[in-house]
Amino acid sequence: MTSKIIEYHRKYASKYIPAEGSRLAEIIPQCDEYYYSEKLDGILLITINDGKDIKFFNSSGIKITLPILKSVFPKDAIGLWAGELYVNGNKRSRPFLVSKSISNGNDDLSYAIFDIVEDVRKSVTERIVAIDRFFPESGKIHKINLKKTNSRGQIITEFNQLVNDGSEGMVIHTQQGFTYKVKPQMTLDCVILGYAMRENGSQIRELLIGVALDDGFMVIGKVGTGFSDLEREQLVSNLEPLVINSNIVEVAGNGLAFYWVKPEFVVAVKCLELLIDNSEGPISKQKVIFSDEKWYNQSGKITGVSLMSPVYEGIRMDKKADTISAGLSQITSRVEIRVNESHLKQLNASEIINREVYIKEGKNGKSLRKFVSWKTNKEVTGLYPAYVLYYTDFSSGRKDPLQTEIYTAIDENELEVKFNDLIAENIKKGWVKI
Repeated sequence: MTSKIIEYHRKYASKYIPAEGSRLAEIIPQCDEYYYSEKLDGILLITINDGKDIKFFNSSGIKITLPILKSVFPKDAIGLWAGELYVNGNKRSRPFLVSKSISNGNDDLSYAIFDIVEDVRKSVTERIVAIDRFFPESGKIHKINLKKTNSRGQIITEFNQLVNDGSEGMVIHTQQGFTYKVKPQMTLDCVILGYAMRENGSQIRELLIGVALDDGFMVIGKVGTGFSDLEREQLVSNLEPLVINSNIVEVAGNGLAFYWVKPEFVVAVKCLELLIDNSEGPISKQKVIFSDEKWYNQSGKITGVSLMSPVYEGIRMDKKADTISAGLSQITSRVEIRVNESHLKQLNASEIINREVYIKEGKNGKSLRKFVSWKTNKEVTGLYPAYVLYYTDFSSGRKDPLQTEIYTAIDENELEVKFNDLIAENIKKGWVKI
């Protein structure tokens, strides 16, 4: 049953399309009919009613004890039901307020049912009919307040009103079967921890960003959109002199490793949502410590957040890379995260899988190309990929004699394909294997 809950969460989360409120008119397609409702800011709650007992679970399949809600849940509503558990009061509900109410046994929680899990393949109208059979419009347990319209203009007007009143946003269902989760964007000030290059070698592809902690930084994600070509080039000039060593591997979308940099620049990043969990439970993020102004060291995993649809806004020259300007508090003021560290256990040794070295004589001396692949045996920490391929290219007559590239793979078959492809691409006539 737990697997069914987790599977529903995956499907439920994937079918909701994030959208920014100011672009509603261009994002939402024209339809003859829309259903929409306020997006309640709580946590996803799944109810299992088998006719004998009523049980509540969070999105990770962990059972939650809610005796008051259990006592009022309709006994004849047999099945698996999904809804939003939220704090019902004068102030806006937040996930961390819901967690506190559960822990304290408070009587301020309400449960808005919005889906019947077994019938997720049915149309919105059919699912509404099923929910209407058992759940009232108000009370501790109630159906979500869905409205119906054929006017995008009405939706836009009501969205703006909801946001002005302090709501999180709106959920919109269309006839085409698409569901949109619409929110205003939020802005975070983040520290640049690293950058990855585009294949052209002259522009950055992505920035590695984090927030400042009292004793280090939490890596919260990567941002690769929102830059102009000029900004991508200027960022290379700004960040290249700050490159430092690190024993931590972070890989960009093109498979190349990030260059780590001194934490000196702060950037504004917009996003639609701060995600605190996924189908596997609370989101874990890497904590890094900047040591002796020279390098980063990893300090295990801490619970953190991921950014939904991050967009680069620009460098904040008026901000410092500290807890005051770019700290964790700008996140914890919006969501609840428990910064508990899970320090690294004794790490297993890596295992070399393949190693090949080639040399070539030239006018300016010898050139060398080396290919090494290995299994890290550390993927369980969440800090290392399972398989790594490292390519070294040395040419004594070149302006930049030593060049390296790093790749990762999810299994040994993918690693072997990458290894062979890299050799075929770089080893031609004249190279001798040693």
